[in-house]
Amino acid sequence: MLRNVLFCAVLVIAVVVTAAQTPIKKNCRTSVPGYDCGQTCIAFFVGCYHSNGPTQILPKNSLVNLRHTIDWQKWMQDGSAGDLIKKCAQLAVQKNMKYFGIEYYGECYFGNTLNQSQPKVTTEDDCTKYCGFDVGGASAMVVYEVFTPPSK
Repeated sequence: MLRNVLFCAVLVIAVVVTAAQTPIKKNCRTSVPGYDCGQTCIAFFVGCYHSNGPTQILPKNSLVNLRHTIDWQKWMQDGSAGDLIKKCAQLAVQKNMKYFGIEYYGECYFGNTLNQSQPKVTTEDDCTKYCGFDVGGASAMVVYEVFTPPSK
């Protein structure tokens, strides 16, 4: 009996130690759940996706490049690219698009559907490297869904 109890205790300890050593892949998150786009919309975080390869989560031909408008000093101070996210969200509303994504720190892409074949960036991949400032880096795209208030 004592032998069985000891065996069970060792087994439980082994399972706990193994579980503690196994990294849990969590999807990357933004610093806030959504961004206010003024009176026109709210942009809610959908995910951060890998975008290296011939396809990406939003169509490549929808590109609007806003890299020239980036205030890098403000981003470092604020810890996010809220000003750029707001600009892309407002463009999405103007284009009547449901989603927008930001890749390479200032390239905005738009669409009404997402290519779900693209894998999400996980904590194991290093979220800061791929999704820092709440926008995608060189090979990732942070995607937002745009919600607009109903018209009166």
